[in-house]
Amino acid sequence: MNQIYDRRLDLIEILENRAGHPLPHAAILRARLVHRSWRRGEALFHAGERVGYIALIRHGVVKFSYQSEDGTERVRDFLSEGQVAACIGVLGDEEPVAYDGIACQDTEAELLDVELLRGLVQSEPDWAHCLSLLLHDKARHLTGRERSLLTLTPPERLAHALAERPWLSERVTQQDLAAYIGITPVSLSRLKARERQRLPAAT
Repeated sequence: MNQIYDRRLDLIEILENRAGHPLPHAAILRARLVHRSWRRGEALFHAGERVGYIALIRHGVVKFSYQSEDGTERVRDFLSEGQVAACIGVLGDEEPVAYDGIACQDTEAELLDVELLRGLVQSEPDWAHCLSLLLHDKARHLTGRERSLLTLTPPERLAHALAERPWLSERVTQQDLAAYIGITPVSLSRLKARERQRLPAAT
């Protein structure tokens, strides 16, 4: 799962925490942080756009999903409070993203313009190392997600998702949860019904 950071920290403090030491010019970057909010259902960005920021989710839930040509949605990931959204392409070579970012709830985030970081990465080894660690974290998370989809059964994927993020059952729609597990909403309802039948009756 994507790492959850101390919610009392701002984005610059989180990056310093990940680096393991203070970073040069941190005060300048902190002064350039931007706060944004989105209503439920509003897009943070769409597939094909260039996303020019790293975001710390302060409140709410964001889903990242692919849309197929026939309109089928596949949810890539969810992020909630204390997690950092950073598209690997954005941190690398400015490639457009291939998926949408949509607020599942009213959402607030703290944004840092990636352009401010690119110069520092070239001139400051500490910043280059910090962003390489962030890229490593994202790649490791995506590898785990891929392993889950390829090796676990639907019931196992559901159990794994809810064990990692119990709030999914309350904060995202059943349709979105099903798209994350890789099954239809009807199949998800059946899985949940079978799970309820397995539980001992309350006395």
